[in-house]
Amino acid sequence: MPFITIEIDDALQFSLQPFARQVHEYISSSLDIPIDKLKTKVERIKEAYVGEGDALYARLKIELKAGRDMLLLQSVVSELLEKFSLAIKSQNPKVACRITVEFREIHPDLIVAQAVAS
Repeated sequence: MPFITIEIDDALQFSLQPFARQVHEYISSSLDIPIDKLKTKVERIKEAYVGEGDALYARLKIELKAGRDMLLLQSVVSELLEKFSLAIKSQNPKVACRITVEFREIHPDLIVAQAVAS
């Protein structure tokens, strides 16, 4: 925990590794979370319809344990929106895109994890 999911229209260019590294470092330092606890995945959306059909979409969703200061989370989510927007726009300069970033808090009692050794 936290889990980071990037939902992105299949028509958009996006390089995961440099962006994930940047986001992991930022979230780790901003929210005091060990970087090795962060996990990021990309889900490519083959078909989506946004507004009147005139834009693509990208969404950054961060799921984490509840209990952090709301003002801190608002500050972090605003900065993540800037970082995500820059990553999308730099790789897709002529594409209209609706970009969203959100935190989802999960009550700590509802999180169960187990490490499985090979």
